[in-house]
Amino acid sequence: MTAYYLQKAGRQVTVLNSAEKGKGTSAGNAGMLVPSHVVPLSAPGVIAQGLRWMMRRDSPFHVRPQLNAAFLRWLWEFRRHCTDSHVARCVPILRDLSLASVREFDAIAEERDDFGLAHTGLLMVYRTDELAEAVNHEAAIAAEAGLITRTLDARAVQHLQPNLRSDATGAVFYEQDGRVDPNLLLETMERRVEAAGGQIHHGVHVESVAPREVQIHKNRQGTLIGSDVVVCAGAWTPQLVKGLSIQPARGYSVTVEPPDEAPEIPMILMEDRVTVTLMPGKLRFGGTLSLSGFDTRVDRVRLGPILAEASRYRPDVDVERLPVWFGYRPASADGLPMIGRLSDGLWVNSGHGMMGVSLAPASGKLAAALIAGTDPPVPAGPFDPNR
Repeated sequence: MTAYYLQKAGRQVTVLNSAEKGKGTSAGNAGMLVPSHVVPLSAPGVIAQGLRWMMRRDSPFHVRPQLNAAFLRWLWEFRRHCTDSHVARCVPILRDLSLASVREFDAIAEERDDFGLAHTGLLMVYRTDELAEAVNHEAAIAAEAGLITRTLDARAVQHLQPNLRSDATGAVFYEQDGRVDPNLLLETMERRVEAAGGQIHHGVHVESVAPREVQIHKNRQGTLIGSDVVVCAGAWTPQLVKGLSIQPARGYSVTVEPPDEAPEIPMILMEDRVTVTLMPGKLRFGGTLSLSGFDTRVDRVRLGPILAEASRYRPDVDVERLPVWFGYRPASADGLPMIGRLSDGLWVNSGHGMMGVSLAPASGKLAAALIAGTDPPVPAGPFDPNR
């Protein structure tokens, strides 16, 4: 998205992607567009909830203690931001960036590429009184910020989502949310960038970056020189740019062919934080947030609630044999992305946590505007990486 909007501003771009084509973290994303997510991860009660979840072997949230300075710094900053005043400050910032992204998705879709964009809304479904209180509290914050929400009882949930196969006592419906197919979206944006003359190189190992300079290794050493370098390396950003407080937050997903009667509205099942998203020709289940570094082991116990939900909709499938995808989301300590200038000729666009796909268009447009000196879609100050 950054490359796409830079091209619209008249810049020539080259994209270097360390992963093979279609294999990066965005590829397994739940595909949800979530203006509903205005409360940052760093919020009051998150640490206490996390400690309770740590007693559950299959909990959706997991922290593995790590004795390294970067992780301990991140944890300290995260704890420092878990305040009501921080939430109050972040709500309008995240709302405006999210709604700007939704508008940009609509504009991109007008160019007649089909990447599964649908304004479906989103259901946050609960079955216990404890989660009902928490979900409705966040809905009240969102409604106060001007988002359109509806609180539903069990009967209303079943009416709105007749193909729901999970237990539900109620839900909150967020009208302005939606979904895309992230795999199709990636393909679409690559075609757009290349059609406008941009170059995209996959499987390129970037060894280091400096203002206006990238050192790469792809069968041989090489140096690329440009007028600007933008680091959009997700959870790996701190390996290229020192001093940014970003930690990898691992998540899982599995994807099946949809049943004849599939839930048409994306859902988050709040007790286990399992997402359910119907996309063109597939039904994707995702979840978990594990702060455990770049651990590559698949935790089958923590994956359990995701597979259990998949089996509700496809009981004819041996879910234990499904291919398991996992990726590392770039989680900033304060819950806001880092978008802006690090030094002359060196920029960053990272730290989007679980909302990378959802916030991508507005974030790319903001980064491009700052580099090109044009009007930004939202105020840039809150996203300053040097904050």
